[in-house]
Amino acid sequence: MPETKSSGRSLASTMKIDIDALSESELVDLNHRIVERLRFINQMRAHRDMLEFGIGDRVGSSPIAAAASKAWSRAITRKRSRL
Repeated sequence: MPETKSSGRSLASTMKIDIDALSESELVDLNHRIVERLRFINQMRAHRDMLEFGIGDRVGSSPIAAAASKAWSRAITRKRSRL
């Protein structure tokens, strides 16, 4: 069985959604849920990548990574403010 890369679940066991049968409000709700899930996955990936850095490591940035670095700095700021 083929597996998805991110979850390890087989594609055959995933839920099929007939979007043609959904109303406009249901489609909007589904869209919001998908966007939130994608944001969560992106945040978890960024967090995992951030944990690979150690104190004193040299880091750089690129225009593509600018949005992720803003999220990292907010997370670090929140973490430091709790200490």
